[in-house]
Amino acid sequence: METDGWVYFIHEKDNFALFKIGMTKRTPEERIAELQTGNPSELLIFAVIRTTDALKCEKMLHRLFSRYRKRGEWFSISVKDIRQACRHNIGYEEREIFFTPARRFFGMLFRGCGCL
Repeated sequence: METDGWVYFIHEKDNFALFKIGMTKRTPEERIAELQTGNPSELLIFAVIRTTDALKCEKMLHRLFSRYRKRGEWFSISVKDIRQACRHNIGYEEREIFFTPARRFFGMLFRGCGCL
């Protein structure tokens, strides 16, 4: 069963050593707002992937980084690891990958691309 949606990489502000890899059918901004309520540190979106099968993409990334899993969907991976995985390991023609250094750029990025 295909799940149209988003796969996201989020991290705590000023911490680029631990990333959450998750998926959502809603917008990544809505999902991060939910996650933020349970986290005392500010969460930021590092990258998002638009795909017609977000569940499959998320599972593939979880398997790819399984040895770096810290807890649940949190992984001790680097920015370089994420960029390489997005560019070389995800074989979806329909994908759109967006990297953003901070949440404040996220809205501008998607308003201009017509994805939302």
